[in-house]
Amino acid sequence: MTLHKLAAGSGYTYLTKQVAAHDATERRQVGLASYYEEKGEAPGRWLGTGLAGLDLTAGNVVTEEQMKLLFGQGRHPRSGEPGAAAKGWGALGRAFPTFGATTLRQVTARALSEHNTDRGLAWNAPIPAEERARIRTEVARAVFEQRHGRAPADEAELTRFLAKASRPEQVPVAGFDLTFSPVKSVSALWALASPEVAREVEAAHEDAVRATLALLEKEVAFTRVGKGGIRQVPVVGLVAAAFDHRDSRTGDPDLHTHVVVSNKVQSLPEEGGRWLTLDGRMLFKAKVMASEHYNTHLEAGLVDRLGVRFVDRPSPEGKRAVREIDGIDPALLTAWSSRRQAIEARQRELAAAFLANHGRTPTTIESLALAQQANLETRPGKHEPRSEGEQRAAWREQATAVLARDERSPEGMVASAVGARWGRDRGRGGEAGMVAGQRVGTRPGHLRVHAGGGVRPQVVAVRVLSVLEGSRATWQVWHVRAETLRQLRTAQVPLSRLEAYQRDVERWVLQGFSVPVGVPPELGEPEVLRRPDGQSAHVVHGSQAYTSKAILAAEEELLSSGLRRDGRQAAPTVVETVLAGQSGDGPGLDRSQAAMVRSLASSGCRVQVALAPAGAGKTAALRVLARAWVASGGTVLGLAPTAVAAEELGRATTIPADTIAKYLHQTTTGAAHGVQNLTGGANSRVGPGTMVLIDEAGMAGTRDLAAVVRHVVEAGGSVRLVGDDQQLAAVAAGGIFRDVAEQGHAHGTTATLTEVHRFTDPAEGAATLAIRDGVPAALDHYLDHGRVHGGDTGDVVEAAYAAWAADKQAGLSSLLLAATRVTVRELNQRARQDRLDTTGQPPGREVGLDEGTRASAGDTIVTRRNDRSLRAGDGSWVKNGDRWSILAVHPDGAVSVERHRDGRGSKLARVILPAGYVSEHIQLGYASTIHGAQGATVDTTHTVLTGTETRQGLYVALSRGRQANHLYVTTPTTSLDGVGPEVQDTSVDPRQVLTDILARDGRALSATTIERGDAALLLREAVLSYQDALPVLAQQHLGRERMAALDDALEDWLPGLTGAPAYPHLRGQLAVRWVDGTAPRAVIEEATWYRGRDSLLEAEDPAAALAWRIAGATPPSHRDAPLPWLPDVPPAIRQDTESSDYLDRLTFRIEQLVGRVADGALQAGASDRMVWQRPLPADVDDQLIGDLAVWRAAHAIPPTEPTPTGAPMRDPAAARHQTLLTRRLTAATATSPRPTADAASRRLRAAQRHQEQDRHQARPAPDLFGPAL
Repeated sequence: MTLHKLAAGSGYTYLTKQVAAHDATERRQVGLASYYEEKGEAPGRWLGTGLAGLDLTAGNVVTEEQMKLLFGQGRHPRSGEPGAAAKGWGALGRAFPTFGATTLRQVTARALSEHNTDRGLAWNAPIPAEERARIRTEVARAVFEQRHGRAPADEAELTRFLAKASRPEQVPVAGFDLTFSPVKSVSALWALASPEVAREVEAAHEDAVRATLALLEKEVAFTRVGKGGIRQVPVVGLVAAAFDHRDSRTGDPDLHTHVVVSNKVQSLPEEGGRWLTLDGRMLFKAKVMASEHYNTHLEAGLVDRLGVRFVDRPSPEGKRAVREIDGIDPALLTAWSSRRQAIEARQRELAAAFLANHGRTPTTIESLALAQQANLETRPGKHEPRSEGEQRAAWREQATAVLARDERSPEGMVASAVGARWGRDRGRGGEAGMVAGQRVGTRPGHLRVHAGGGVRPQVVAVRVLSVLEGSRATWQVWHVRAETLRQLRTAQVPLSRLEAYQRDVERWVLQGFSVPVGVPPELGEPEVLRRPDGQSAHVVHGSQAYTSKAILAAEEELLSSGLRRDGRQAAPTVVETVLAGQSGDGPGLDRSQAAMVRSLASSGCRVQVALAPAGAGKTAALRVLARAWVASGGTVLGLAPTAVAAEELGRATTIPADTIAKYLHQTTTGAAHGVQNLTGGANSRVGPGTMVLIDEAGMAGTRDLAAVVRHVVEAGGSVRLVGDDQQLAAVAAGGIFRDVAEQGHAHGTTATLTEVHRFTDPAEGAATLAIRDGVPAALDHYLDHGRVHGGDTGDVVEAAYAAWAADKQAGLSSLLLAATRVTVRELNQRARQDRLDTTGQPPGREVGLDEGTRASAGDTIVTRRNDRSLRAGDGSWVKNGDRWSILAVHPDGAVSVERHRDGRGSKLARVILPAGYVSEHIQLGYASTIHGAQGATVDTTHTVLTGTETRQGLYVALSRGRQANHLYVTTPTTSLDGVGPEVQDTSVDPRQVLTDILARDGRALSATTIERGDAALLLREAVLSYQDALPVLAQQHLGRERMAALDDALEDWLPGLTGAPAYPHLRGQLAVRWVDGTAPRAVIEEATWYRGRDSLLEAEDPAAALAWRIAGATPPSHRDAPLPWLPDVPPAIRQDTESSDYLDRLTFRIEQLVGRVADGALQAGASDRMVWQRPLPADVDDQLIGDLAVWRAAHAIPPTEPTPTGAPMRDPAAARHQTLLTRRLTAATATSPRPTADAASRRLRAAQRHQEQDRHQARPAPDLFGPAL
């Protein structure tokens, strides 16, 4: 199952355009005939329990008008029917926000209209795509020249301008497209089977979709209300429209269903029954779980109905095996998938031609047109529309041609997949599934299914826990459910018993084997602040984190060892002698490198961390450290998570080095207190004088790291963990490396390199450090130097390849990188084909590789598995990540290879790789993933990005090349799989894509960190809970009758007020003042005496306007509040003991978190200070620093925001406190030459003056939170 946001407006038309009959794109005067004979797809159907509030029934046909109203406008889907107004079928809560067109879009629209009217055509007559592109380009050039006084420097600058100038401010989300698609073999069986079997496949698919939607209604149907949306409450149900499709965009069989879930949901009666917005966070949290739920129920359903057997099919390196139907020929699936490659190749050609013709890359919708054109041009037969009968005839013809190569037929393949037993066992599907489950469960390495179809839940739970521990430090219920479903699918538990087994396994994992961490304190929330299940409404459903005792013990061991200072110390005089000798032998170390050597050698720490940003000279410092330690009489041993990193560490430092896995293997197989044979060196024994250097420690698994530390420390040795917590980590790494580093910072033991030496241009080094910190301004360096290239997927992939090839041709060392293995595979095939075309010779004998690609003599390959038995001529062995050139392909499939010369030695490194290794563990090696490039240093890099990467991945990509690092940003919605609901007639703004990547911190958090909690985040949540609780408890105190009377009075006073979106906020605001002794009438009179009631009618949301006026005119007391800008608890609320106790506990928690946040800001070292702290003078008052940190945390001001107090606040009470903070800051920095604080103060005061002026102007302001009405 995939998940995509659906844009409001016309996003839904992607689905309705393909519907048959009355809603078909190709309108015909026909009735709704047989779906099998009709061309196009079947009409959609309504689903979900939320339909009860829309006067619709599950199964009703979805019309295009209904889709337009609900998903296009956010209105009742039947509001277009006669009499709708009388029935109350109108707006569903707040309307979708509309954003005005940008100037460029307006000018472009006018130019397109004039193009038609000049020719005597209607203003909106269709214009050929090529002509539209020409007009858009001319307009973009003209607007650019008007704004900048010059022509664009190149097509890249024009593309960037077009992207930024045409992008709307924001695109509202109308819903979410959940696409349920089975594995390829299921679609193949459905496409080629008899109608009877095909109906069973369809029924199993429909059942799985229905069951998954029911699960989602139970687990994700929530909305957010209250201050900052802090209170999460359940809703009536989901509203969804389902559309069944038969083929993929390439025309291959692909039975799949789009379930479009509306973003509109109805709250429960106790919440007023209002139409609000779905809490979309939950859908994304549950995405993987829902996908596994569908896959498992589909597989179990097919086994139950047809008795088919699923088997594991290997996937590319690092991915889980895919379970396909046994008997469906993989060659057929490959053949049907191969058309995609032809389409994408043609799309790249069309994109290149577009760039040549128009001097810019295409916009999103233009790229979509190119993709459709490529699809049509490469399709052998006719395309649209085709009935299912026509499709099945074409698929059968294609399958016959492919299967005939092995003397098979579609009928024979289907019979072997389904088997004769299906006919006998119809009506006894459960028994057939049981037999299939027994057959699969007895295979080696799989769970054994017992007689009767049962499997011990404890056994499955152990497997689930093992997988979770190996992939993360903590997990939530979503991870447990997803992995449980995978394991039960492997065991093929019968469909009838699947739900019960799933509950049992989850109970064992969560309650028997897991330990909850980060459990929020029990505050005793009153019932009104709890969900129906008893959970606090201020806690997100399913957010509880868990870990295992083993992980907690490993983390505790590492942290405890990091506090020990009883280790061996190198004599300072020896260290200084070695440092002086290093300076005399060549380039000396910089100050931070020398400081690192002194600290690591002489601290006496048992475990100590050294942080080394990319290119900061880590290797040189470690080499000197090893010399100093040995000179003082000690021994040094090197370890690393990977064999390649270990080899590089040993070569660069001349110390014996190997992998962590090898070390642990030997220590657990009887090597007592030493690892004599680790590298063959006599100095590899671990003892009291040993220092073990673990390079790339951030990539090591927590439990492995703890095991190494335990063994070394018990033997009397010391460990130095070296790495960078801001680079990519391995799957098993759980974030503990950062914890040990932060603990060391607090105790003054963590050493950090601060000067970057790798880059030719010092500005490039400074930019990488800023990227490492997540500072968006660092992107300017790459944009200004032409290092960022955006556009269509095929176009940027081709551009990246061409630039890489040019660098290689110029004699530079260069890396070609991509974020996904799919793109890496495409680039590798492109490079190989280019090599073959250049030689002009046949490839000769070829060999098949791991990912379905082929290679021959002359190709570059990469080995993907360590094998110490395969030794090269220089004595080295084959490692995962080694790159080689193929010298010859032998008749038996073996290959002779020579390792690439990359500085790891000058000896000839040749080896023969056997056929079995070649077919399973070798890939083409021209391109690499970003992860695979970590640790490399070259002249240039060229990286293709999709926009979904993390800051850590971006940092690695931008820190490999000494001379230049280029980024190629792909358009998110122009691939064959991504051209659906989100399509807009705009270009992608590369800066925005990269800014979003910078904000995406992908670092794992340890269980210890989760248990401790992020004080800033917890403070924000506690403050919002306090601000939400007061109005809720005030309304409860007043009672339903008085609140209902208030509703009636306000509606009479200003008709329509109680239906305004912000009315719940206004209602709570009035309730707080009412219980505090001020009647609503007095409050409203005070707030409206100057402007009057009627001025509220001019506001888009009169409730929001009135609430803002009340906040300024009748401020509550703040004397005893937990923070200066928060209101006090009204005494009347404290008359209820439960409410009073809860608020006391909440206030105490806020006070505790305030102390933690302030202390954290004060304890931060110079290198750990936030962006806003760094410009401040060192002597700024500690109290002010703490107050600023608390202010920023309570208002969730982003860490990268440089202004200490953030943007001007709209709430009057918060704005007053913000002004006080700014004045204190201005006074504290008055003697500092830095203008930052004064400038911030001036900006804040100016903004507040403008807001105050707006309040007294007759013309309404557009800001609903501070309208001047």
